[in-house]
Amino acid sequence: MKNYQRLNYTEYFIQKGDEMIPCTKAECFAPGEVPSLENPCKQRWYYCEERTMAIRLERSERGHAWYVANASSLKNEERWGEKFNSMVHIDAPHTNEDGVPFGFEIPCGGDVESIVMRMEELRILGCKLETLAIEQKQLWDMVVENLRKKDIAKYFELNLDRLYYKEKKLKDNIRSDEALQGWFEKE
Repeated sequence: MKNYQRLNYTEYFIQKGDEMIPCTKAECFAPGEVPSLENPCKQRWYYCEERTMAIRLERSERGHAWYVANASSLKNEERWGEKFNSMVHIDAPHTNEDGVPFGFEIPCGGDVESIVMRMEELRILGCKLETLAIEQKQLWDMVVENLRKKDIAKYFELNLDRLYYKEKKLKDNIRSDEALQGWFEKE
């Protein structure tokens, strides 16, 4: 199992009965007392899976029960991570529990640079679309879906000339961004 005391947590606590007392990392992870006849329980800690907090548990049966449940959960997470990482291979075919293959194939000879550039353009386009008015977003969705102009005009209660004007204005607005100038051919 990992050494969870080496990780950094947002908060550190010491458990005293039902209370959680904030403390420093050094106080939380200070060496525990040696088990004795009057208190045979070892010093245990609780580590949050999201790394938000670590708790120095009280030396009692309740603290030990918390530790066992937490250690089990953390070990399960470790095993799942190892299993998942061992299952993921870029070139290997993937199958579900029933043995049915799934996934997608990356085309051979794919130009990584052009893919990255296209992803950047799509990110910029998404930011640009966020700035549009609701009516313009609706028009964009309909244009992208290649709906008939007649149907779009009917939806917006416009004549076709007015619709063409609004569509041209929308395309010009999107093309106004330097990175998106090639998105629509000038008509």
